[in-house]
Amino acid sequence: MVGPGFPVSRRQLLGASGAAGLAAALSACGRSPGPAAHVSTIPPNLKAVDVTVVNGLIDAEYFAAAAYIAGIPLLSDHNLRAAKHFLVQEVAHILELSNMVTAARGAPHGPRASYDLGHPRSETQVMELIHRAEQGTIRAYLDAIPRLSPGAARAAAASILANDAQHISVVRPSTAYAADPLAGANGDTAILGRLVMIEQLIEFAYAHLIGAGGLSSATAGVFRTFLSHEQAHVRLLSNALMHRGSVPHPPPTDVRVASRQLAILGAGGSLRDSRGDALSVPYMIGVETVAEGAYYSAMSKLSDSTLLVDAAQVMGCEAQHWTALSGLQHAGDVFVGVPYSTVKG
Repeated sequence: MVGPGFPVSRRQLLGASGAAGLAAALSACGRSPGPAAHVSTIPPNLKAVDVTVVNGLIDAEYFAAAAYIAGIPLLSDHNLRAAKHFLVQEVAHILELSNMVTAARGAPHGPRASYDLGHPRSETQVMELIHRAEQGTIRAYLDAIPRLSPGAARAAAASILANDAQHISVVRPSTAYAADPLAGANGDTAILGRLVMIEQLIEFAYAHLIGAGGLSSATAGVFRTFLSHEQAHVRLLSNALMHRGSVPHPPPTDVRVASRQLAILGAGGSLRDSRGDALSVPYMIGVETVAEGAYYSAMSKLSDSTLLVDAAQVMGCEAQHWTALSGLQHAGDVFVGVPYSTVKG
């Protein structure tokens, strides 16, 4: 539950004054919800039916804001800075959606008295909570957008969805490796088998998203190039595995199974629900984070010198993928695309 004792008063942020109270509290802390979120202007002439749909989005955004507020005291460094920044943007979303409802002569929902957020006690648990909250928000928008009218309302909702998709691409890497993706794989042959399975999943994910459609031409071109890289990785590692007398695991054929396996590995999100640039690019950033983490783990466990070289080369390629995908999402910003001095997944 949301409770007392955090730097920004929850009573202010989630109190009876609703969205206005959220904005006032952030302003008192020297932060503004306005420019940070880059959301659109209020569309005119909303139909009454949209009020119910938009209020559902407001509910989802309040839950996400509550998750950030509850978690901020347990965060540090990059995660703390990101959470504070994203909280400002969530407040901007609530303000815009509330103004849309008001413009339609409706009554925007306010925050609930409390939210069941569990009891996170560590930074990792907080980032997992935030990730789940952002996933829930994205699902709410995917459900709402087809039901919204007029077109300007759909566009406004889509612009917020894209911003929340950016959030999830940043918080996902922090949650991806609570566990070692190679846990339980002992010896070079077992490690190779696990790496082949992971590469098959990545290959499947790129192929599925290309086939699902909705990608821009630039993103589709990048995905096709990276798919060819992943296919080469599968061949390289499969040949090495068979040279050791072991047979690779059969590749995935069902998107539900692949999505579940990638989630277990820490990719987050859902391959089944990802379509178009706004969702597919951040999803594949999470998948490439899985790959980086797997090879980082492999480098400390492999003993064969040839396999170590192969793993290092593939890890470098996956890191390039991560950076290029981040560049697609953040307009080539090198500081976002290459945020760290080392790569560990």
